[in-house]
Amino acid sequence: MEQGQNCEKCGRPATCHVTEIAGGKMNTHHLCESCARKGTKIKPSPIEMLAKLLMQASPELKDLAGRKCPECGITFLEFQSAGRLGCPKDYELFEPGLEGILDRVHVSTAHVGKRPSADPAAAASRKRLQHMKQLLTEAVAAEDYESAAKLRDKIREMTGSEHEC
Repeated sequence: MEQGQNCEKCGRPATCHVTEIAGGKMNTHHLCESCARKGTKIKPSPIEMLAKLLMQASPELKDLAGRKCPECGITFLEFQSAGRLGCPKDYELFEPGLEGILDRVHVSTAHVGKRPSADPAAAASRKRLQHMKQLLTEAVAAEDYESAAKLRDKIREMTGSEHEC
């Protein structure tokens, strides 16, 4: 974007720089936003076009188009235009509109993570160990020290370590 130009119509700082090619000649016009909106045939922004389309769509999409995140201030239309959300809260706020997008992009709406490709037995063992550690934590929290001691011993047996847990 060109800097330091003034609006051709009112003299304020120009924020819109329109280049027209007509009859083989290139002409650049420098306008402030106000004059650009009044007197040029500038196409609407992607956000404005999305807003018009959504207003003609279903009631659910109309509702979604009107939402704005209280945390980061992003609207659903801004997300659609930029392709990125502003904060974690947006996933909850815009959930109805995100489901279709995630399904198209990732072929699923649930994240399943990666699976180890090398040794399935080792992966199962790690998962069992992780589960036993969770049970140990729960037993200690419930003050079931007898079960906790048994689980501790099984974990030590699995890991071959006196200090694991």
